[in-house]
Amino acid sequence: MKRFLYIILLVVLSFSGCTSDSSNPTEPDDPSPYTTRMAVVTYVYDGDTIQVDGSERVRYIGIDTPEREECYYSEATQRNRELVSNKTVLLEICKASPVDQYDRTLAHITVNGSLVNAILIQEGYARAYRVPPCTSRADYYATLEREARDAGRGMWTACY
Repeated sequence: MKRFLYIILLVVLSFSGCTSDSSNPTEPDDPSPYTTRMAVVTYVYDGDTIQVDGSERVRYIGIDTPEREECYYSEATQRNRELVSNKTVLLEICKASPVDQYDRTLAHITVNGSLVNAILIQEGYARAYRVPPCTSRADYYATLEREARDAGRGMWTACY
C-alpha cells in the first residue's frame, strides 16, 4: 500500500507545475526542480529540522519556526513531532541547492499525502521564509502565513 501511495504521489508531483527561481534552471527534459525519495524520521530537532534514516539532517524549505528561547518554540517543535516522528516521509530535495551552509538537506516534507511545511504555517507554528533558489512554493506559503496571521492562529496570537 505504501508503495502504491508513493507512486501516486510521484505522479501528482510530476504534474504539479513546480518551478524554480534559480538562475541555473533545471534541464528542459526535467520539469521538476526537486529530486524525491522516501525516508524515515528518526529524530525531530525543532519545528523545521529533522533527522532521517538515523543520521541525515533535513531542513524544511520555505518555512522558519521559532528558535530555542523564542516564543512558541516548544509548541512548534511538539507539533512537528506529532506530524512526522517515526513516520515514513517523502522528501522533495531542492536540485539547485540540495544542502545548506550547515550541511542539512533542504526539502519539502510530505507525510500521508500532506505537505508538512504548509501545515506548520497554516496552523501558526511557522512563518513563510523565502530563500532562493528553491522558491517554487514561496507565494503559496506567504498566502498561508497571511491567513494564519489574520486568523490569529498559534504564535500569531501567543507571541505578537
